[in-house]
Amino acid sequence: NDTKPVGQSSRLSPIGEIGARRNRLDYLFHVLVKSLCSTVRLVFALDDMQWADLLSITVVATFFGTVDQTSIGSNLGITGGNGGILLLGSYRDNEVDNDGFLMNQMKYLSLSMQVTFVSIGELSKESTNKMLSSMLCLPTRLTSSLATIVHQKTCGNAMFIKE
Repeated sequence: NDTKPVGQSSRLSPIGEIGARRNRLDYLFHVLVKSLCSTVRLVFALDDMQWADLLSITVVATFFGTVDQTSIGSNLGITGGNGGILLLGSYRDNEVDNDGFLMNQMKYLSLSMQVTFVSIGELSKESTNKMLSSMLCLPTRLTSSLATIVHQKTCGNAMFIKE
């Protein structure tokens, strides 16, 4: 007999309980972001996405792929309206396969929102020199020999130059 006395709840299996908790968390996060985006512009910045695990990428893609554009302002971008949402994600393209999970999820996101890829290459020797000049508060003519060495050692990677 499948009937239970009033007030007695059926126990969820551990897997079902985890799924229910996950659904509640997803729902509450969704409501929080929607309410924030209705009045302010919200920016999510996710760095080093090449190291994200499958679950994290899925959560991000699912959330941003299902956001109702009309419920958070005029659109998902920061152009117009009183609110909006912008997701900035960065990854090292030399560590991500074009047919890998991260890229597939980005393709999925592009079905429901505008996705723009910006590739940032290495800095030139001149840019490296300008960066060092600015950091050391010296004229570029005094930092050019240092810039040549730093550029060779860092391959023009701005993050390594800064270190």
